[in-house]
Amino acid sequence: MGWATTISVLLVASAVFGWANWRARKPVEFGRVRMVPYTAIMFAALLVVLLMVAHIMTLLGVEPPIRRF
Repeated sequence: MGWATTISVLLVASAVFGWANWRARKPVEFGRVRMVPYTAIMFAALLVVLLMVAHIMTLLGVEPPIRRF
């Protein structure tokens, strides 16, 4: 994946996280059950954001430290 794809996925995942956070904070209407698990959507979007940040770090040439036992 190149820079454009990585940044695009990062922005979309951030927007999905923000949308799910907004929807999760809205008060529930009395007598209605939420059918969409917004917390799970936020978790999945956050996972994608973290993966894209790690990918950006590898594109910049940052390597993980070597562990010696």
